[in-house]
Amino acid sequence: MFQPAEETQESGAAAMIADGVLDGVDLALGFHNQPDEPVGTFSFVEGIANGSSDEFDITIHAASGHAARPHMAIDPVVATVELITQLQTIISREVDPMRPAVLTIGSIHGGNTHNIIPDSVSIMGTVRCQDPVSRDVIEAALRRVCAGLEASMRVRCAINYVRGVPSLVSDDRILKTTMSAIRDHFGDVVLKREASLGAEDFALIGAKVPAFQLGVGASQEGRDDRLHNSDYQPDERCIGNGVVALSLAARACFHKGISRCSAVTRCKGLAVFPSLEAAFVRATFSSPRQKNFRRNLRDCAPGTP
Repeated sequence: MFQPAEETQESGAAAMIADGVLDGVDLALGFHNQPDEPVGTFSFVEGIANGSSDEFDITIHAASGHAARPHMAIDPVVATVELITQLQTIISREVDPMRPAVLTIGSIHGGNTHNIIPDSVSIMGTVRCQDPVSRDVIEAALRRVCAGLEASMRVRCAINYVRGVPSLVSDDRILKTTMSAIRDHFGDVVLKREASLGAEDFALIGAKVPAFQLGVGASQEGRDDRLHNSDYQPDERCIGNGVVALSLAARACFHKGISRCSAVTRCKGLAVFPSLEAAFVRATFSSPRQKNFRRNLRDCAPGTP
């Protein structure tokens, strides 16, 4: 499964599911590079692996006026400050503290000069959690807090709340089968990883068929890289490692009877077609960087075309 639009609200996974990519599929295998883990290692998360992801935009409409005469205006800046503070109490006072959840404001925009109270302020934020109960609680509370702000501060809140991807849950049988196959082939290079509130649209696939996403170590010696960083430089041997690992997993799941004959595998930015006996990567290699990747892949997976 070669998927576009992985990091957008309108997920490419959702579009491909709608187009029938999962028709007749028994299970789904994926991998995600892990720059904080050494190349040559593999990791897993049991149970809930990633959080759900929802986004909201709120515009606080008020009445503009002169900064020296605030009594003749309705100040959306002060109302926004109050709103942001109140939204944080949803997590600390309304969500079960034993259930991880985060509400973060990522953007605030309002006004453009020193002495004018603006007529509106807009904020953007995200909500992450790991269970549907918390997800419902947070959205309902956010809407209630906004309604209270309207009554107490004479503003109007325009809310656009968009449900994104659900939590990604590792299928236990696929996980154990995959990690056993990896240990048999690569040796003792398996790490247990903690769950994350980072979102993953592979969860949309996991909501349709049993699924497991493997972590593939990608760090280069001497570097301290993190995901979503413009200077990220993974050790490209991780790609070949991932191809081999997913192919081993697909074959093991077939032999265990988890899959009858077909499985979807997904890798970020690479089309991978596993067979029951070997791994095949279809790509065009022309630039020096691509040729270097091909050499690295052959080192990891002898016999790769």
